[in-house]
Amino acid sequence: MPEEQVPHRLSPVALLSFIQDQVTNWTIPIIFGLISLIPLTVQHLIPAWLAWVIAIAVGIVLLLGPLEKYFSLWYLFKRDALMINTGLILQDVTDISYDRITGFSTRQPWYMRPFHTVILTLTIESQTDEDDNFTLPGIPEAQLGAVVKRLAIKSPVTTRSKSINQPTYLIHPMELWRYAMTSPSFLFILAIIALVTSRLSHPVRAWMMTFLSRYMGTIGTTLALLMSLGIFLVVYVVATLTMVSRYYGFRLEKRETMMITTRGFFRRKSVQIPLDQIVAIRVKRPLIRRIRHMASVQLIVADQTRQRTHTVLIMPVISGLELPLFLTNFFPEIPFQRVKQIPVDRQTLGCNVRNVVIAGMLVMIPLVMLNGLWGLLSAILFAFLVPSAILRGRHTNVQLLNDRLIVTQTTRWLTTEQEFYPKANIHQLETIHTAFSNRQMADLVIYLETSGRPVRRIFRYLPKPTVDDVRRWYEE
Repeated sequence: MPEEQVPHRLSPVALLSFIQDQVTNWTIPIIFGLISLIPLTVQHLIPAWLAWVIAIAVGIVLLLGPLEKYFSLWYLFKRDALMINTGLILQDVTDISYDRITGFSTRQPWYMRPFHTVILTLTIESQTDEDDNFTLPGIPEAQLGAVVKRLAIKSPVTTRSKSINQPTYLIHPMELWRYAMTSPSFLFILAIIALVTSRLSHPVRAWMMTFLSRYMGTIGTTLALLMSLGIFLVVYVVATLTMVSRYYGFRLEKRETMMITTRGFFRRKSVQIPLDQIVAIRVKRPLIRRIRHMASVQLIVADQTRQRTHTVLIMPVISGLELPLFLTNFFPEIPFQRVKQIPVDRQTLGCNVRNVVIAGMLVMIPLVMLNGLWGLLSAILFAFLVPSAILRGRHTNVQLLNDRLIVTQTTRWLTTEQEFYPKANIHQLETIHTAFSNRQMADLVIYLETSGRPVRRIFRYLPKPTVDDVRRWYEE
């Protein structure tokens, strides 16, 4: 029988993936069930054997779904479509034309690595807002070549393009550690810990206060500070190791029609990005990395399935000196050497700071008068927003690189974002004059072209001559 007529079944390791998804979906019901069942067992309201029977029944129910998916699913590579069969009782056969497959991604959890299998996710072109992604776990790595071969039929490669060197980048371990150690993700974990601590029951908090009150004075203060510092260090180390494992072995490769990123230690993940779906290129510099002259590079990609855009990280961290070379290799159409350091416009800076000060005073003064605690929190927030407004006013600007490209820069939440937009991907331009700015200032709104609703980017309080130059550039 020809190879294209032989159905393929999933590897037995795919059953672990189905079980993992099932347990993930049932996590919250299981937790609430245990919270309800354990007190009843401890108080002897139900016998222990009945609790075990309930637990075994729940385990059997959890296994039925994965078993049914594993034994019923098979797939077949036909000449013009991919056939997928699912269901035992209600059998469902789906034919996916290769022309509708806009991209695919692969993930390799740690338990699949010894068996050389991956989780394949196909992105299907759709005219609706529904997510038409098909996931096939347990696909042998050797069969991925068949998928790439079918996708290559839609965009044949000429002999000349094959001879061109394809740029490839592999992250250095030292750069990976620098990226992980400067990531602000640990602040999110600290916020979760603070939220959980605030929700502790009154007896637990009373016990903690009683414990510390026995060691009042220097010992109690030192103990509290050491506990806080210990929690901070543990969270920081865990967050750093998590980021290292997530982007371990990061590799970026540009081919004729797409970019491919591969990363991960415990779970290898590969993402294919079609070049024709790239809307813009973003260079991101959080405050800590900007001080250390580092940056990250992202792509703004149009998601045709969900009719929106999403960002894909293609460079976790790179030195500011190596950034022009990296962009030149992977995006030769961008004249990065023409990007200039624009002097700070005093009116742009003043308008941004003025708005934050006025809004902060209107909110902070009533809260201080009504409640001292809320007033203190509003003052802390105000002290954070003022530096953010200063940075936004200092780094907000727009530059014209050539007749096809424009670069914008602004700061959001202490993070400077520099974005490169091709004129072909700009759907619409708007100019807004507000009552809070003089006639020499204007807001520039850029709508990016996507498969669904255009994405909006707004840049406030720009000099009017700059905005007029952008409008003339767009109308030409």
